[in-house]
Amino acid sequence: MTDQTVLESAGCKALKLLGIVYLVVESNFGITAAKVISLQHFNEREWEVAGKISKQANICQYVINYKGAQIIQDHAIILMEYANLPPLQKIFDQNFPILPREDFVKSIMWQLLNGISVIHEAGLIHRDLIADNIMFHNIYGSDQVIVKITDFGLAREKDPQGRGVTQCGTPLGMAPEVMMDKSHFIVGNQFNQYQQKQQQLIQYGYNEKVDIWSLGILFFKLLTKRYPFEANNIMQLINIIQRPIQRMPSNRSLECIDLLKKMLQFQPQQRISAEDALSHDWFKQDGNGQLYQINPTRSNCSSNSFASF
Repeated sequence: MTDQTVLESAGCKALKLLGIVYLVVESNFGITAAKVISLQHFNEREWEVAGKISKQANICQYVINYKGAQIIQDHAIILMEYANLPPLQKIFDQNFPILPREDFVKSIMWQLLNGISVIHEAGLIHRDLIADNIMFHNIYGSDQVIVKITDFGLAREKDPQGRGVTQCGTPLGMAPEVMMDKSHFIVGNQFNQYQQKQQQLIQYGYNEKVDIWSLGILFFKLLTKRYPFEANNIMQLINIIQRPIQRMPSNRSLECIDLLKKMLQFQPQQRISAEDALSHDWFKQDGNGQLYQINPTRSNCSSNSFASF
C-alpha cells in the first residue's frame, strides 16, 4: 500500500508531503500532520512519551501535541499538531551575516524553557534538542510566531532515582555526562586523563539537566551562529568542553551571558534547571515574563476515531 492509500483508508486526505510527514485533512481534527510508518519501524516509545506529555493538565503550546494513532494493515499512522513554518535550523542555514537581536533570542529561549519544563515535570528527558527538532509555528489568525518542541523518538522516562542510562543524541549538542560515559565509547588510553571527572559525571547516570545543556548550545548558537565547542572528534570535544568557553558572545547583555553560562555548566548539579532559568533576571529586565510568550493560545483538544490520549 502507498502512503496515500494508507491515509485514505484512515479517512485522511493527503494535501502534500512535508519532509517526512504529510499535511492532511482529517474529519475530526481538520488540517493536521500525519506520519505514516511501517509497523516494523514504528517507535512505540515516541507514542508513549507523547501520550504522557499530552495527559498533563497544563498542556503547553510550545510542545507539539500528538493527537491520535491508528493501525492500517502493516502501517501505523500518527496524527500530530501541524507546525506551519520551517524548523529553527533555517535560522542557522541563512547566509547573511546579521545576528539575531537579543530580544528575538530571548523570546525563543523563554518559549523553549517553558516547553522543556513541561516535559521535565512529566518525568521525561527529551535527549535530542537540536534545531531540526524545534519548529516555528504561525498562530492562526495572527502574525505571531512561536516555537514548538517535537520529535520524541529519543525521549525516555527517568528511572525512580531520576536518572537516564543510555547514550544518545547529537554529539555537538550532547551533554558532557552523556558524552563521557566510557561504556559507550572505546577511546583507548587517552581517556585515563579524564577518568576522575568522568566518574563524577556518570556515577549516578544523568537526568533532565542534559536537556538544559542542549538548550544552552542552541542559545549560544542563536547569539553567534556558531557552536561554543567545536572539534573534529569525540575525544577532542571531551577535552574542549571541560575548559571555559574561549569566545563568549559579544555585544550581549550581562544577564544574557550569565544565563548562558549557567546553562552550560560542565557539572550537571551546577547547571540551572528549566524552572530556575525562567526566573532568571534576563527574563525580568522588562518587568513581565509574559512578554516573551509572544501570543499565548489555548491548547487544542478533541476526541476522534483514532486511539487518542
